Amino acid sequence: PETVPPAAPGGADPMPSEPNPTAPRPPETSADAADLRVRLELDGEPRVGAVPVVVYLLAAGEGVAGASVEVAGDMANAGMRPVIVSATETEPGLYRAEDFAFTMAGDWLLSAEVTLPDGSRTRAETAVSVPAD
Repeated sequence: PETVPPAAPGGADPMPSEPNPTAPRPPETSADAADLRVRLELDGEPRVGAVPVVVYLLAAGEGVAGASVEVAGDMANAGMRPVIVSATETEPGLYRAEDFAFTMAGDWLLSAEVTLPDGSRTRAETAVSVPAD
């Protein structure tokens, strides 16, 4: 997976607007709350089973350390229980939910609930379609 690079000289945006062209093109989204940017993406193609989720957090062009990140996947089907996994910080601004798994094919809403060290909270979400085998 790509990592969030440090801020470039001249204030250029360090968060790539496009995923790495050699990597699979998973769904992604961004959400802004104050100066916090959150991006949520899959580390692989959507499929039934394990697909790690990566969450990027940037504030003022720097990776945000010490946040609590919970990744949830939910289907619109009545009676379906959401999949909820805590993401682990692997470096400032990069959080991974290695053991996230889609339990069935269909349309999912994937979200990241972020709590910053100062207690402020934000959320990012994206729709994911998991194909049948």
